[in-house]
Amino acid sequence: VDYFKGSYLDDVRKQKKGYFFLSHCHTDHTKGINEYEFINLCEDFGKTIKIYCTSTTATLVRNRNKLNYLDNKSLFEPVEVGESHYIQLPDKETIKVRVFDAKHCPGSVMFLFSRLNGGCEKEYALYTGDFRFENSENSEKSENSEEIYKVLEELKDQKKQVANLYLDTTFFCPYIEKCNEFPSRENCEDKAKKFVEKEREENPNVTIGTC
Repeated sequence: VDYFKGSYLDDVRKQKKGYFFLSHCHTDHTKGINEYEFINLCEDFGKTIKIYCTSTTATLVRNRNKLNYLDNKSLFEPVEVGESHYIQLPDKETIKVRVFDAKHCPGSVMFLFSRLNGGCEKEYALYTGDFRFENSENSEKSENSEEIYKVLEELKDQKKQVANLYLDTTFFCPYIEKCNEFPSRENCEDKAKKFVEKEREENPNVTIGTC
């Protein structure tokens, strides 16, 4: 997940099949995706190499890297928020993957993995990637942000637990006061809007792009 280099590529080459998951398009989560070792792997095994990510993330990755192998339509397997996907591994074991909104950037998601045994789920693992939850007066945003909480509560009620949690803790630094001073998303949106309005008033011909 979010890593496209290292010893795992040797295992993929031996099995001639590989499954990769990409939570979002930021470069610290796409290490190796534009390096020779991974490119060569994809060119050698074509349709048996899959990158699971949202269609938005796939588009951003293609536009950023401009590499021919990324244009292979079978390479990216689109997944969207609220969906569940089932993947059969080389040893015939089946993995279920559920997709949740990470509220980090366009196309960003979290993955909840589980093994299937006789149709029943077991051995849960949650990969958050970069994520952001917030209290908001906007009920739609709040409901989407809390969806993963609802699922975890359901697992708890069923006396199941997440055995492995892969938590992105880039800004988890309570000993640094400023790490706890992130402005709300609404506040950021308001400041961005005022900035654009001011720039357009001072120079009507200015072009403002987004990324």
